[in-house]
Amino acid sequence: MNDRNRGLPKVTPMPMPTNPRPPEPPRRNNSEAVYAEEALRVAQRHLDQVDEIDRLGRELDEWRRRAMMGEAEVKRLEKRAADLEGALERQQDKLMTERDGYRNRLNNLVSQFHSAGAIILKCLDAANTETSGGQVNLGTLAAEIDRAIEPPVEREPEPGDPLPSVVARGPALEPDALLREPVAEWLKTGVERKGP
Repeated sequence: MNDRNRGLPKVTPMPMPTNPRPPEPPRRNNSEAVYAEEALRVAQRHLDQVDEIDRLGRELDEWRRRAMMGEAEVKRLEKRAADLEGALERQQDKLMTERDGYRNRLNNLVSQFHSAGAIILKCLDAANTETSGGQVNLGTLAAEIDRAIEPPVEREPEPGDPLPSVVARGPALEPDALLREPVAEWLKTGVERKGP
């Protein structure tokens, strides 16, 4: 047996084949994972910025709309203020014109009262100076009344102007006694008194 085995080459037994392993997936480089996360962050930041831009655009439109409404309101209020100022000026002019009219009327009345007081004084003086049996000169009295009725030159009385003497002094005698005689004379002669 030994001989038989002697001439044959020595063979080493082969191991039995085992199931082959599936190929390993290629290992990802760590930089690829970092890149993917960074790309995800950048994309998310871009989407957030787009949303923020849209929000700011809407807000800008809202502020622009409000500004236009504010400008319209300012123009309306400026127009209203100008209208009110114009109305105020017109009302002020109207009131000043009315005041001047009243002032002129008052001045006319004061001057007429002064004239009437002067006429009454002259009548009373004439009645006192006449003799008891004499008659009143109606022509002179009429001329005096006509002269007093003529419109006086208008001037505004000043606060320091003195009052006519008839107003300041008042009648010296009882008014009825002073007028009784001239009125009786006028009635006797049949002369009618002319109205103003």
